[in-house]
Amino acid sequence: MVLILLLISLNCLRFFNLSAVPSGFYVDEAAGATQVICLAQMGTDLYGDHFPLFSAGAADALYTPLYLYGQILWTALVGFTPAGFRSFSGLVTCLTILFLYLWAKDLGGKRFAFYVAFSASISPWAFPFSRIAWDPPVAVLFLVAGLWATRLRHSFWIAGLFFAGAAYSYSPIRLSAVIILLLIPAVRLRQKALIFGVMMLACIPLFIEFSKPYFLERSKFLAIWGQHGLNPYAYSTAWELIQVFCHNFLSHLSANFLFFHGDGNLRHGIPNFGVLSWLDVVSFLALIILLGITCLKSNILKNKAIQSWQLTALMIGVIGIVANLIPASLTINVPHSLRSIGVYPFVAILSGLTLSYLDEKLKPKFILIFSIVIGLCFFSAYLYQYFGVYKAESAKVFQGDSSPIVLAYSRLARDGINCKQLPREPKNSKLFAPLRPLPNKRIDFSSAGYGKNYIGMGWHNEEPWGRWTAEPSAELLFFPPMGKPQWLILNLKTIISPSHPATHLEIWNDDSKLGTFTLQNPIDNEIKIPISHDRIQNNLFIIKLRVTNPITPAQAGISADTRPLGVGIVSAEFKE
Repeated sequence: MVLILLLISLNCLRFFNLSAVPSGFYVDEAAGATQVICLAQMGTDLYGDHFPLFSAGAADALYTPLYLYGQILWTALVGFTPAGFRSFSGLVTCLTILFLYLWAKDLGGKRFAFYVAFSASISPWAFPFSRIAWDPPVAVLFLVAGLWATRLRHSFWIAGLFFAGAAYSYSPIRLSAVIILLLIPAVRLRQKALIFGVMMLACIPLFIEFSKPYFLERSKFLAIWGQHGLNPYAYSTAWELIQVFCHNFLSHLSANFLFFHGDGNLRHGIPNFGVLSWLDVVSFLALIILLGITCLKSNILKNKAIQSWQLTALMIGVIGIVANLIPASLTINVPHSLRSIGVYPFVAILSGLTLSYLDEKLKPKFILIFSIVIGLCFFSAYLYQYFGVYKAESAKVFQGDSSPIVLAYSRLARDGINCKQLPREPKNSKLFAPLRPLPNKRIDFSSAGYGKNYIGMGWHNEEPWGRWTAEPSAELLFFPPMGKPQWLILNLKTIISPSHPATHLEIWNDDSKLGTFTLQNPIDNEIKIPISHDRIQNNLFIIKLRVTNPITPAQAGISADTRPLGVGIVSAEFKE
């Protein structure tokens, strides 16, 4: 009972001073809160979607159903405050540790369960995420609940529902859940097949969402094979991508990430602490030594060096860690503790296994007291910095922005208005960074092409063939092209008439004029612009088209169109 009270006390700290630490209310939190409030008050989100399965937020974020509707139920009790929204993540994490305890107790007994739950309760991989109002902790809850349900004798099939819940709640864990289900030991093949079938049936609405263009945009943007300018691997070969994946995977096993600084993002952790606790570090060192000793035995099970349940726990811990690092390693910007958040329960399993094994082989009271002292010393040091220095540091990264959905939250929360009083906002257009151009590959600006990715300021709306400049100066934005091109070739159209025999065009880059051109044909005006790599600053090459004598079609006697038109962009190509 004393040990259970200790676990409860540790997890209650997740709810302490939520309104002040982290300082501020981040855009992802505020946007999700806006959708929850609108759904609770009207049954539609800010964009007018009636009880959506997924609701759009700021930029390309999507809020998941179990988070949205779970928050509606929870905030009906605690209120629409930052602390109220954040406390839902704390509740979810506490339930995760409860299911982890129940699973471990059924597998290896109470002492094993305590060590596992204790390790998870003080985990710096879990603690900061349990105090932020967002979806990923929900996915971990359902992943662990699915693991627990596989131990049920007659109702094991509900594990499929839990694994489906994990798949709905956070995209990286979709892959993790499938890998764990397929590889989990001590579950018969027929049971796995039934669980997997239930999971697939429950995921049918999710599969339908996959067919919607916007749904996978963020995943495509973050994937190492994503075709956009911010991805350094955009044009890598399959073999190169395999090497990138291996590098990314190993980055999550680096000492800097695990022990010293985490991933360096202040929203994901605090300085001077890795994602593992001191107790995890000691346990892992002991585990490595124990594995080395037991591997020297010819038959581990026969010599009773390790019991069958301990081998099961060891395999599940390793499988869970690998399964949750795989999707995180398939993305850019690694190591990333949030995309790999599903690792921490399985780290706790390995830590708990090591400590319970030592508890069994050595003096139990010594191992128990040693573990509690090390764990509490670590957690005290962590909390001291979290509620101290980090409170000021977090203000830098947890402030909202000026996006409409965040401003809507400010009106809802601070001004106390009802969501019905807010104008229905259009959904954000999903704008990704332009593609890195390939040399000798034509960029098509027609409505069927992808030239729209390079359009900056100063253009009219898109037309079937391309688009017209709307201002005297219009911009084309290019990320550094692949290879070493020497020329940029533009194919332009313009207005030519007796009263307007030529269009005069200047091409600029920053304050440097790259060329002056006179266009005398209405179509197929090809101009050749010299470029050099020293002009590409800050990973962006900006071309400005300045037309000195724009004219309207009405002035040229061509049509009644009164828009001032300079030149029309049809295509572009970088030439080596």
